[in-house]
Amino acid sequence: MRAVLRYLVAAVAVGFGTSAAAAEMHLDKGNPVSVLKITGPIEKGDAKKFEQLAQQVPVLMMIVQLNSPGGELTSGLAIAEQIKVRGYSTAVRPGDMCASACALAWLAGDGRYMEPASQIGFHAASRRSGTQSVESGEANALVGAFLGQLGLSTDAIRYITHPSPSEVQWLTIKDAMRLGINVTIANEKQLAR
Repeated sequence: MRAVLRYLVAAVAVGFGTSAAAAEMHLDKGNPVSVLKITGPIEKGDAKKFEQLAQQVPVLMMIVQLNSPGGELTSGLAIAEQIKVRGYSTAVRPGDMCASACALAWLAGDGRYMEPASQIGFHAASRRSGTQSVESGEANALVGAFLGQLGLSTDAIRYITHPSPSEVQWLTIKDAMRLGINVTIANEKQLAR
């Protein structure tokens, strides 16, 4: 596990809203650990890109490094499901942001890495209604069911889905501990390498 942490620490990571550009994904094949980096908004088709990259590496020893404002929920949940099924770890580096659908993918990690300066944000799921985003009960039910499959407590699920779509609940290490969301924290000196 120390080798995984050292590699994570040494790996370099490549506002809310959506973009026409899909997330950039890059696979750094390593020995013993590979890193699959996701940068930018998650859009339709990104789950397929993720799967194609993931198939290039043995199941064990993969860290998914996330830096995304979120995006399309269905694709985010599909990526999260692949992370969960494959037993990958997830990480958000200091100063990087992982919010909305990205944060759901981060939660799916077998090991979840964060730092006090990592920005991991949650809010209720939404759908477009004209020019506005409105909360979607159906989407929130899917999110809640997925979070339940991850073994998160009712309090954690409420914390994650409570803020309105226009707000963000930023996860702190203290809140993660209080809610039973297991995280691993590398020290800042290691992350500076």
